[in-house]
Amino acid sequence: RRPQRRPPSWMREDVLDSDEDMGVDPEPLAFEVPSTEQLRAELSAAVPELSLRGLSNSVRWAAELLASLPPAGAAVAPKVPGIFANTNAAVYAQLQLGKAYLDTREYMRAAATLSADIPGLAEDPHAVFLRHYARYLSGEKRKEEAAMEISDPVQKCQVKNEELEAIQESLAPLHLAGKLDSFGLYIYALALKGRELLAEARQVLAESLSQFPWNWSAWLDLVSICSDFAGMEEARLQLRLPQHWTTMLFEAALLMETQRNDKALALYTGLSRHFGSSSYITAQIAGCHYNMRNFSVSQKLFEEIRSKDP
Repeated sequence: RRPQRRPPSWMREDVLDSDEDMGVDPEPLAFEVPSTEQLRAELSAAVPELSLRGLSNSVRWAAELLASLPPAGAAVAPKVPGIFANTNAAVYAQLQLGKAYLDTREYMRAAATLSADIPGLAEDPHAVFLRHYARYLSGEKRKEEAAMEISDPVQKCQVKNEELEAIQESLAPLHLAGKLDSFGLYIYALALKGRELLAEARQVLAESLSQFPWNWSAWLDLVSICSDFAGMEEARLQLRLPQHWTTMLFEAALLMETQRNDKALALYTGLSRHFGSSSYITAQIAGCHYNMRNFSVSQKLFEEIRSKDP
């Protein structure tokens, strides 16, 4: 029999030894969080989708939340539908080769492989994303290399990803025709963001997340260009975000980014009831306490995370 997981210190009364350490009333959640079984099914399906596209930070985030769910006992893992169920063999082989080059950081080789003259490859949504993502990463790599050669900090900040314009021009017609899936929309939004078309990038990111809300990288990109909003009400009015539990994690991250730490802490506390052993949520709660100068609580939480996940 698996041992019961001990609740994190911020949920246990035995470590609340001063007024500074008192708990926080959880924020009422804006959307209903589904059952543990449904969360497990969603995250189990999201991990391979994100992994296929090389979005390693999102894979780690989703896998960590999946592992933080209460034990399922003897239940078997949820069955995940085949990602390539309707893909022909030639396209599948080319996708796997392109992804292999992407994984070994041969970005332009990956882009060229995924541009091969194979029937069905050009319009395959997996290839559309991987081809443009490879070009984006190639541009980022060259940008970093160029910046290393510049000593002046002002000039260093002016170095740009030279692939962004071509990516935007390639994907804009597909976006206009409604032919981009969630991940195609995501890479299109990255190009818009990189070219400082922030209003357009926000809308495309929201569109992407409405289709696939488990892409944490997209949520973080959205956080990074929403800090100028006056508050969450304006963010909700400006963006058509999905009514999904991941939206609440976005709101908590944005509240923390804009130094509304008390509201972020209350929201994370509410979400922690569903992901009690999540190192990510515990770290965010610790960060909120640190920003609010509750240093003893913050230190205990960070020490707990380090002991659990060194």
